[in-house]
Amino acid sequence: MSGKVFLLAVTPFLLHAQTEPSTALNEVISKIATQEQKLLARLQEFRPLAETYIQVMAASGEDQLAVKEDHYFLGKVNLGKGVDLVSFVETAKESRGWFSSLFSRDFRFLPRGFAQMALIDNGGIDRSRFDFAYVRREFLGEVRCLVFDISPRKNAGAGRFKGRIWVEDQGFNVVRFSGTYTLKNKSPEYFHFNSWRVQAESGLWLPALVYVEELDRESPVANKLMFKAKVNIWGYQPQRSDRTDEFTTIMVEAAQANDASAPPPSVDGVQGWQRQAEVNIIERMEKAGLLSPPGEVEKVLETVVNNLLVTNNLPDPGIKCRVMLTTPLESFAVNNTIVLSRGLVDVLPDEASLAMILSRELAHVLLGHPLDTKYAFNDRIMIEDHEILKRFQFKREPKQLEEADAKSLELLRNSPYKDKLAGPGLFLRAVFLLSRHMPQLFQPQLGNRVPQSDGLARFQTVADAAPVLLPDDLEQIAALRLGSRIILEPWDNRIQLNKTPAPKFTSPREKMPFEVAPLMLPLTRRADAGASSNGSSPDPARPNGPAEPALRK
Repeated sequence: MSGKVFLLAVTPFLLHAQTEPSTALNEVISKIATQEQKLLARLQEFRPLAETYIQVMAASGEDQLAVKEDHYFLGKVNLGKGVDLVSFVETAKESRGWFSSLFSRDFRFLPRGFAQMALIDNGGIDRSRFDFAYVRREFLGEVRCLVFDISPRKNAGAGRFKGRIWVEDQGFNVVRFSGTYTLKNKSPEYFHFNSWRVQAESGLWLPALVYVEELDRESPVANKLMFKAKVNIWGYQPQRSDRTDEFTTIMVEAAQANDASAPPPSVDGVQGWQRQAEVNIIERMEKAGLLSPPGEVEKVLETVVNNLLVTNNLPDPGIKCRVMLTTPLESFAVNNTIVLSRGLVDVLPDEASLAMILSRELAHVLLGHPLDTKYAFNDRIMIEDHEILKRFQFKREPKQLEEADAKSLELLRNSPYKDKLAGPGLFLRAVFLLSRHMPQLFQPQLGNRVPQSDGLARFQTVADAAPVLLPDDLEQIAALRLGSRIILEPWDNRIQLNKTPAPKFTSPREKMPFEVAPLMLPLTRRADAGASSNGSSPDPARPNGPAEPALRK
């Protein structure tokens, strides 16, 4: 019997379930537990990237901006056997948190604990360890769900999930859960989180996004946030856009063989050598899951670049744009490829601000600032994924930055954006004001910072074109929240623009420039989705321990 037909049969029982669960309800719960166990088995096949960005809020009574400090983790995670994480950044092993308003002792954030929040329980969920209470039916985007509250039984031990789960009504897969893990001796090791999954294929819903927040329990101010964080997970099965490793791109004819995947060689040896380094770097970063494949977002960026070139009467040197999937705000040029981070694209308020950032990197290309061609030797890119951020560096020297900034202003003055510099000016003013409180967000991993206060003299013209920064003005948007523009597909790393209308703010605090904010994913089903699950069976060797803590004394 198909999942849909079965659901119609049990719905009346769910709506009128008594204290003792009905047979039909028990069958539904059994299906949920089975699907969760199968997911845990499937997760052993993947090594996605997990990125955690934390913003610690100012203590009560401090006359400061909302965010006091921040922390950043990035690594490759294995969610299949417990939680194991290989760090991509030096600071990711552990990071000191600021909790003077809550604890008298120093604590450390643990990246593994935040990755753990992508799982309900390390050992799965079933009635032997959890109690289920049916709540209602509810739509999450296009997906109709059954909603349950679950809590661990007394003998289940600490570190077990307690909260609410949303289960899609065709395959009985958990697509969202919100709550916390139970404590041991009241130690503050677990936080509250809201975790989302998206469909990758029929019967497979993969962890994609976690939002975390915790209140300051000692604050005299009601509902005062202690910190908030987001965890992005992607790269389950990244695809290289050019597919140069597929035999199907090689056409073999009777008289000759033609490799259709290879780019045409450059006539000039210097240009060809630089192009080889560029191709090697871009392919290696995409293979590691750090770059998205080209798509609609990249076309938007390239259109803006083309606007700058055409209105300045400049030939196109073959510029391509790519998006780095990490959160810290940065941009860089790899020969003729301009790269912007996902976080930077997220927070830019308008097209003119995007043009300002792209013009800086375009200026490096036009000025002939060279790429380090050591990466044209293939052995230099034959490194582990977690070494890429340490080995690849595209930061420019101060003299090159100064030259590019001057060229950038020249490009903007002759562009369609010359009369729209109020937006970029407001963005710069917001950066100058807020960046000191979020150093990790404004710390580039590979490339160049957005213009900081030390660049104010060079961008004074742009800043002067802006009105006074008014944080209390609901109509003035200097910068967007993180996650505002880009929707990431965690299965193959493709991105698209968020088409939902901008929110109407009712208070200045809702604007939250550069801040982490809760997200409600508009869940959809794939066209080939069905009620049946994959053929994986539960893994009897699956660890059944408590959740990993996110905090250590």
